[in-house]
Amino acid sequence: MNLQAMFDKQRELDEKIVHEKGLQDESLFEKKVLALQVELGELANEWRGFKFWSGNSKPRNYVESSCSEENAEFYYCVKCKGNFDIDHELECDGNVHPMKRRNPILEEYVDCLHFILSLGLEIDETVSYVSSDMAKNYQCQSPSEQFNLVYKYISTFTSNRNEFWYVALLRVFFSLGMTLGFCPTEIREAYWEKNKVNHERQATGY
Repeated sequence: MNLQAMFDKQRELDEKIVHEKGLQDESLFEKKVLALQVELGELANEWRGFKFWSGNSKPRNYVESSCSEENAEFYYCVKCKGNFDIDHELECDGNVHPMKRRNPILEEYVDCLHFILSLGLEIDETVSYVSSDMAKNYQCQSPSEQFNLVYKYISTFTSNRNEFWYVALLRVFFSLGMTLGFCPTEIREAYWEKNKVNHERQATGY
């Protein structure tokens, strides 16, 4: 996966946050590490496969949510409780809502990716490319093991803060993405979409 363009967009976002929040004199490395671990936990929570005690351990990889008109993929009618395509002639004026389909697991995954890229910028390390073949070398037998391995590599990278362990963290993280069923194109497109949202949030004082 080519990462250079993502690093460029992440740098732009990071610089905007630092400037607008007045963080120029503050070290953010440890906070970014903690944020990454929190986001990884949220990702695991959407995956749900570790919840052996629960009657609902199926992945939350599909939800329907309301959205703006320009982002609508279909409409939901409150009156008849039906979904209609965008080009369908609606007869329920005032009772329809624009909706879109989302994958919460993919969304949480790219939230993690934002912080991993940001940590690379913290140590002035921007890896231009990570191959799928190299990521496969870090695959475990189960997603639970894969999640734990990512946590382990986060800890090791935090202690060492060098190129070797950063590249290893990237590879094990992309291996997790493969384990969860994501292809590079999906990850890249989801990253662009969430990066745009993050820029908009900064503009509105999020």
